[in-house]
Amino acid sequence: AIELLEQLIAEDVPVQLLAQLDILEFEARKDVMNVCCALLRPGMPPQIDKQVVDYLSYHPNLFKVLVEGYSNEETALLHGVVLRSCARHVELAESFLTS
Repeated sequence: AIELLEQLIAEDVPVQLLAQLDILEFEARKDVMNVCCALLRPGMPPQIDKQVVDYLSYHPNLFKVLVEGYSNEETALLHGVVLRSCARHVELAESFLTS
């Protein structure tokens, strides 16, 4: 699981999927949201949690993608769920506030 996560992060898959949410079909949108939220779920092994938080904290477009996602009524709720999941991590909340 750690190797797969490292590959996803190395290829920037989570944020790229979030950026393309508006062109995906409804079920695929929900899948992207669920995967992103699962990566941010409390109780993840510390090594995985640190990798995910570091990747998202330093990503130059993450919060822009999530906030701009509110402009599309079809994806606003999904972007909001991911943004709330990010806010549960102190490091990500600080990154959001300083971005």
